[in-house]
Amino acid sequence: MNPMTETIELCSRAFIAWNFAAMEGKNMNRNEEYNSQSFIAKVLRKKMEVFQIPVNIPDYLLILIELCTQSNPGVSQVMLKEILTAIPNLQPGHEIKPEDFSRVYTADFPTMENTRWEKHFQKLWDAQKNSEGQNLCDTVDWWMELFN
Repeated sequence: MNPMTETIELCSRAFIAWNFAAMEGKNMNRNEEYNSQSFIAKVLRKKMEVFQIPVNIPDYLLILIELCTQSNPGVSQVMLKEILTAIPNLQPGHEIKPEDFSRVYTADFPTMENTRWEKHFQKLWDAQKNSEGQNLCDTVDWWMELFN
């Protein structure tokens, strides 16, 4: 199996599991084993905590982001912000749902193995840099744009 097919299969499994868990009303946050081992989960959860971004990110979404971005922390941040930006009337305390992910990525999983998505995320990454080349995703203002 080629790497792109394998990633898409893993994304499909995670997305289906997320949908079933959501339908059954299961708690989808904070699997301690996953969160202690996943670099992307640590990065994104720490950003939300430090910048006091009041949204609930299910582990399933973190898994999808990790798979799609090949564990790239910068791309993971712009992907998360793209998802959050697409949520109509985002309010503090919102729990991200499978439909929030689907609202942005409707036709296929945005995997880095797909050059179309790789270019898309590179464009978003470049756009978040300021004129000195610093990453705005490392600032509270960049994240708080979600609630303005």
